[in-house]
Amino acid sequence: MFETLPNPPLVPFCLALWQKPFPQTETSVHLFAMGFSVLALHGFDRIARFFKIDRLCALFLLLCSPGFFLGSQVAMLDIPMLALLLLAIGYSLEYDDTGKPVALMVAVVSSFLCPLAKYGGLLLVPVLLCWS
Repeated sequence: MFETLPNPPLVPFCLALWQKPFPQTETSVHLFAMGFSVLALHGFDRIARFFKIDRLCALFLLLCSPGFFLGSQVAMLDIPMLALLLLAIGYSLEYDDTGKPVALMVAVVSSFLCPLAKYGGLLLVPVLLCWS
């Protein structure tokens, strides 16, 4: 797989796990990709909650943005990276605000997995360093 798609292994690995119990159809792959879209919306909701922004409006704007709307159901690497990036930032903000250890755990795991989804996820390192 790495020879034909020289990208990090997270998304192909998750897709291979997904295709064990589910059929290898186009619909199944689109449903797999939409799981990362839901995670991205959840992470964006955490950020909007922290900054006390109207959460429904923020989620609607993300959902209707062309890049997210068109890429949200395609098995590409951008939306999984965005989802993990938003989860890491959202939960690190929540940990900073509340001190909940679960929020720290989600932020650390998301931060670790983000570059494994797409190498551009390394952008998360300076963002979190600046925040801390």
